[in-house]
Amino acid sequence: MANNTAVTTLGVGTGVAAVPTLSQWALMLLSVLLAGFAAMRMRRVHMN
Repeated sequence: MANNTAVTTLGVGTGVAAVPTLSQWALMLLSVLLAGFAAMRMRRVHMN
């Protein structure tokens, strides 16, 4: 029985890429806006 093994050699890797994130204040503002839109939508649906 033969041992079929593949070996891959990788070249020089690159550095870690920076991932853009939201600050805490921006995340809170986005949450408040989303909650406000959801409340307006629920109110509009409830009135019909």
